[in-house]
Amino acid sequence: MTPTFQHSESPDYPGRFRHLSAHWVGTLVSRALTDGSTMHQLRHLCATEIHNQTHDVRLVQTILGHASLATTQRYLAVDETKVREALTSRAKSWGTEAGRAQVEQPVP
Repeated sequence: MTPTFQHSESPDYPGRFRHLSAHWVGTLVSRALTDGSTMHQLRHLCATEIHNQTHDVRLVQTILGHASLATTQRYLAVDETKVREALTSRAKSWGTEAGRAQVEQPVP
């Protein structure tokens, strides 16, 4: 079911409708989330999901409208298990690449 919103005409501009404020949209979304989540929690979740899919912090920064990358980083939840797995996997390939490089170099 698609939600419908009733708009009222702007008294200053007949025939035009008022915009929904960010606060009102947040209130509507929070009411629609039956588990008690808030718009802010949804923002964190979306930022983390976009980062997990793209691995692009700058993209997330642009989408969220942050001027500072440090602010964006606070929005991202990083799973420590994934960090350990990534480091372990990379360390194994570093070891393999280093070993291969030593073998492939001609002896003077």
